Amino acid sequence: MVDPITAFGVATTAFNAIKKGFEMGREVESMYGDIGRWMTSWETVNKEAKKAKTAGMSVEEEALEVFAQKKKIQAMEQELRTFVNMSHGPDALNEVLRIQAEIRKKRKEAILAA
Repeated sequence: MVDPITAFGVATTAFNAIKKGFEMGREVESMYGDIGRWMTSWETVNKEAKKAKTAGMSVEEEALEVFAQKKKIQAMEQELRTFVNMSHGPDALNEVLRIQAEIRKKRKEAILAA
């Protein structure tokens, strides 16, 4: 599993590519790879940040670092939601998130059944 700091870096890079693509007028479909990388990193940051232990940081520094990353990820998510919803309709990103949840559930069931 990727640590949240690395995941945050990947999320930032992917988000910047997505934002630049929209600024250049690219279709959202051509950026699905970047959006997928961002979403994977977003998931890691959200889940793993709670468990993170950053070497050499005090509890206070670590707390502020985690807080700052979460706020930046939330701002990216809102902007990405706007981009995708403008391209595919007002509930498009929520639909993607529902599909992700279904896929996760099916994969978990398949692992448990094996």
